[in-house]
Amino acid sequence: MELLALLKALGFSLPSPAFFFGAVVFGLTGYTAYQWGTIAARETLKWIGAALMLLPLLCSTTWQLYAFGAIFCVLLATSRPAADAGAELAATEDGD
Repeated sequence: MELLALLKALGFSLPSPAFFFGAVVFGLTGYTAYQWGTIAARETLKWIGAALMLLPLLCSTTWQLYAFGAIFCVLLATSRPAADAGAELAATEDGD
């Protein structure tokens, strides 16, 4: 118990349950986006996924975590593949 009091006096504290929940949710979302971007060969998804995974390490308050996490999730949801990606896929399917 003395160690906990010493750490608290030095400014270290455990994150709130809301921060921990957000870190887990955004981390898993980022990991999924990164894997999806790797499979689909889409660099934008990979970078957004990496940012979501690193977000809990960069934010010190809960409101920052949720604000930036929501922004990155909106970017993730609105990211579209290139316009010619469908044409390339159709061309490879016709060639088989």
